[in-house]
Amino acid sequence: METQDTHPLKYSRNFGDPALSSLEINRVLKQFSSTFTSAAAYSHTAVNNPVEPGSHQLGLEMRGAASIPEKEFATESRTGYLEAYDFAPIGYLALDQDGRVMEMNKACALLLAVENRKLIDRHFIHWIEASDRNRWRRQLRVARRSGETHGCELKLRRDNGEFLHARLDYRQESVDGRSSTRIFVTDITRQMQLEEEISEWRSKPAELHAMHVFAQTAASIAHELNQPLLAISSYADAADLLLKNGNPDMKLIGKAINGCQRESSRARSSMRELLDLFRVEVSPAKSFDLRQEIERILHDAKVKDGLAFEHVMQVEDGLRMVRANCIHLRKVLLNLLHNAVEAMAEAAVGQPVIAVNVCARPDENAAQITVQDNGPGVREIDLPRLFEPFFTTKTKGTGMGLAVSRSLIEENGGRLWVAPQDAGQLCLYPQELKGAVFHFTLPFIS
Repeated sequence: METQDTHPLKYSRNFGDPALSSLEINRVLKQFSSTFTSAAAYSHTAVNNPVEPGSHQLGLEMRGAASIPEKEFATESRTGYLEAYDFAPIGYLALDQDGRVMEMNKACALLLAVENRKLIDRHFIHWIEASDRNRWRRQLRVARRSGETHGCELKLRRDNGEFLHARLDYRQESVDGRSSTRIFVTDITRQMQLEEEISEWRSKPAELHAMHVFAQTAASIAHELNQPLLAISSYADAADLLLKNGNPDMKLIGKAINGCQRESSRARSSMRELLDLFRVEVSPAKSFDLRQEIERILHDAKVKDGLAFEHVMQVEDGLRMVRANCIHLRKVLLNLLHNAVEAMAEAAVGQPVIAVNVCARPDENAAQITVQDNGPGVREIDLPRLFEPFFTTKTKGTGMGLAVSRSLIEENGGRLWVAPQDAGQLCLYPQELKGAVFHFTLPFIS
């Protein structure tokens, strides 16, 4: 039997109840439903007409909305928000300070095979596989102490007895002195299966690469969407609570709406960056001259991509032609150039310089391409993790560029690695270069 809900965050318990409170039905939820269902439109607005938090524009928009009949607007807002909340592509739930479920969307109910919202007031840990429960308790304690967003992968047991592997992204929050844990749940069962299949296909390089890129793409999308969605949900809940007060602060509500717009723009930007990164046109390998191809890429980096740097290039005399995918080479080299320019810009380097050296590696029957800049270099502590997916030393970025670049080079039969800071200089520039040094190889034609 359903019980009367007094917790300020348990507004989702009776979503199907037609008797809705006027405080629950409000103008701001219209904005939040638009954020979920039309993220692209919000992103366009945020990019082309940026609004800083606290500006008067949001207040004017809110006052303009007051002319719409309250009941009609409230009904539309409530419906739109609930549809966006329930049919989001990722499961969402909130726990109270004792670990009991306060609310969740339909996507989460489907993941856990729960009927009629029966998971409300049940302890979430009951769905966690016994071997993972202690780890979840430890992770939750860390999240409660830090107040930051954390993530982990656990095995969950559905109500129908089946198991699934799930990625949980969660954060501890406190509203009006009451603590809650907000969790996004992503089913990664298929991803885990793909990783197992990849391990069985070690002898099939082409299939391995395709599956590896697919798994990384899926993981990247989930990773990049979870953070802004979690932030949007928090902004929405904050504005909802503000509107339930007797005298809502419209300035704070405006900031919450602006936060939703900003995070939706962030999600769209991240998705565009990921899609560009993983979009590799199908093209066969061919034989070509490295000097000519690299010169074209350096030219395009400056003219088409707008990168500002001076470059010096040295190619060993009599270098044989290589056989590789030119599109892969272009994507890898452009990624290294972008990384170098961004690192030098963050370090406020007055005259950015990139040196490119191409020489033969007779022991590998391959050409070695070395890219070095005069930026701050790579910290020794970061070297072991530099090619890990999602690891980044930049203030912006997905952390997937080097991981994908290494995968592309390996598909062409080469290697990609970073040299320690004390590995020596290329001596191609009048002044000594002390920045990051990356090497990769491509095989010579047979």
